[in-house]
Amino acid sequence: MLVSLQEFDGSFEASERLASAIGVSVSDVSRVSGELGVSASVLATALAVLFFETKLAHLADDWQLVVAKVCDDCVWFCMHW
Repeated sequence: MLVSLQEFDGSFEASERLASAIGVSVSDVSRVSGELGVSASVLATALAVLFFETKLAHLADDWQLVVAKVCDDCVWFCMHW
């Protein structure tokens, strides 16, 4: 399910579906992103990557390309961070 939430540009939107999948609340993502001075989608993308790399590490062969899409599009990520 988490993979299906990735946007075309590699990012993840801060949605209820994503929040539920990774075990956080959308309100916390919004609050923390505001405190960090980044958009909620940048924080959501970072949290999704962190979730893949920590909680789903044993399935890395299944999600490597998903995270690679974020990293390949580092211009997007860096411009929004």
